[in-house]
Amino acid sequence: MRNVSKLEHRIMKKNIQILSDGCKKCNTLTELVKNVVSELAIPADIQVVNDVSIMMSKDVLSTPALLINDVVIMKGRVPSKEEVIGYIRDEKKCKTAEEYGQTCSHDTCF
Repeated sequence: MRNVSKLEHRIMKKNIQILSDGCKKCNTLTELVKNVVSELAIPADIQVVNDVSIMMSKDVLSTPALLINDVVIMKGRVPSKEEVIGYIRDEKKCKTAEEYGQTCSHDTCF
């Protein structure tokens, strides 16, 4: 696998998942993510996941949860718009991934 530059990494299509139980906070996060992706014209696949078995496999016990490229970025709250922009642009380090013993796939976190 070849190394990608930071610029290439930032423009690569993002796989974004919102783990949701359908609550108001989950719906708010979903709309926030869709708006940010649209406003910034970021190539992304956005998927809302309601499957409890997937949530459990990701150690998500509190929704909503935001996953980018299969890494749990945050869970249990609705982040600010600025936080979401930072996560999607890879400018905000994924402390959540580190806290939960996951390897972050973002080159800014290495």
